[in-house]
Amino acid sequence: MTESFVTQCPHCQTSFRVSRAQLGAAQGAVRCGACLHVFNAAKQLLGAMPPSEPKP
Repeated sequence: MTESFVTQCPHCQTSFRVSRAQLGAAQGAVRCGACLHVFNAAKQLLGAMPPSEPKP
């Protein structure tokens, strides 16, 4: 199970999931898939997502 977090683009307010590995890469810098704005996802976290349960 991978722990994921929800972050929000400060430019267009699109929310999306990021993993701990993605937050660690490039010191948290990510590019929004909607508007292409680059921002620090760690500073824009909305919260943690509950771990997803494996499907049978």
